[in-house]
Amino acid sequence: MIYLYVKTHNKTGLKYLGKTEQDPFKYKGSGKYWKNHIRKHGYDITTEILLETEDTQKIKEIGTYYSELWNIVESVEWANFRPEDGNGGATYGMSGKKHTEKFKDLRSKSMKDIWKNRNKNIHGQKISNSWSSDRKNKHSNLLKENNPNKKGNSHVSGRVWVNNKVSETLIKKEELELYKENGFIKGRK
Repeated sequence: MIYLYVKTHNKTGLKYLGKTEQDPFKYKGSGKYWKNHIRKHGYDITTEILLETEDTQKIKEIGTYYSELWNIVESVEWANFRPEDGNGGATYGMSGKKHTEKFKDLRSKSMKDIWKNRNKNIHGQKISNSWSSDRKNKHSNLLKENNPNKKGNSHVSGRVWVNNKVSETLIKKEELELYKENGFIKGRK
């Protein structure tokens, strides 16, 4: 059985559209940004099944439909770097198989070239960073807005670092003069 799913991080609200042939409630997802996100914020996820089928063409069709509908590559609400078309990235069709050393060397050289020239036109394709700076900023702001630890201002708002060349501490700005009188200076050591 093939599953098309949406995973939503319960703390941050970030979503990920994917497909798997494994148990979709146990499978964590394979997107690079998604995996880094759950590594950082923990695996507190809700999984919604959009489609359950044996038909790979149907997965491709519905996956592409939802990718476009929700604009998953450009939207800051989604962790996907590319549309979900059922290909499963570079591992599709490789279950139980191994790449040859020649293939690995060629792939390595190719990837190094792509990263070296990521803003140049290679093989007729425009290669660029997956997320524009605008998308990164929007996503960062979304995470800040949905931060469960945030209560009005961030935990360091209205505070400054002071040190006495031996130790350092984060204090309230109102306490700065008192600490200066006791040999502390503003800043970290």
